[in-house]
Amino acid sequence: MGEMINIAICDDSEISLKQLEKVLDAKKEKWNLTWDIYTSAENLFESEKQKKHEYDLFILDIIMSGMNGVELADVISVEDKKAFFMFVTDYEKFALPVLNDDLNLVGYIMKPITEEAMEKALVKYDMKRVQKNTSFRFGFKRNLHQVLCEDIIYIERKARYIKIVTDTDTYKTYMDLNEAWEQLDRRYFASPHASYIANLRKVVTIRGKEILLKNGETINLTRTYREDFRNSYLEYL
Repeated sequence: MGEMINIAICDDSEISLKQLEKVLDAKKEKWNLTWDIYTSAENLFESEKQKKHEYDLFILDIIMSGMNGVELADVISVEDKKAFFMFVTDYEKFALPVLNDDLNLVGYIMKPITEEAMEKALVKYDMKRVQKNTSFRFGFKRNLHQVLCEDIIYIERKARYIKIVTDTDTYKTYMDLNEAWEQLDRRYFASPHASYIANLRKVVTIRGKEILLKNGETINLTRTYREDFRNSYLEYL
């Protein structure tokens, strides 16, 4: 059993809440879960403002009367950068809303929620939680430097060094891609090209023979790597 996962559940449907609690009860001991229930986004938001509890994971219905789940996640994430979010919904057409890029998204679950779907979501939460706190270490300007793996957009191999492009900076270090891979989790990184490693979290879309990244840059998706990269991206999603 790992460390406790504190969950806030917000749904305005009594039937859905009972169903969700039943599923979580089945997973409670394995995952060391504890949770509080809120029947409106406004009540949960008020609790967050007063800092009554500290939650690791928010399970939010997308469609609720008043403030919806996506709006609630946006305002919570401004104050709580460590929190993760999982969305549930009855409506398939609302399964992929436009979200804040900085949101720590676990994923979406369609109602009715099954134990299998919840297990997959909790596994994904655990992987993302670990990834968020993992650092990539390298020499830079004669000093040992480190950046969070989740902040890396891509790594590019040059003649005798690699270029590390992050959300805020670009670094050069004498290292090859094989050495870089030793510090990266292949569940979150993949190669679209022999000279690149891309962070799957930073991929906006795959379009034809290239990938579009969140910083606006594109990388060629070569034939040799195309199928494996697509599979890795779909698995990540």
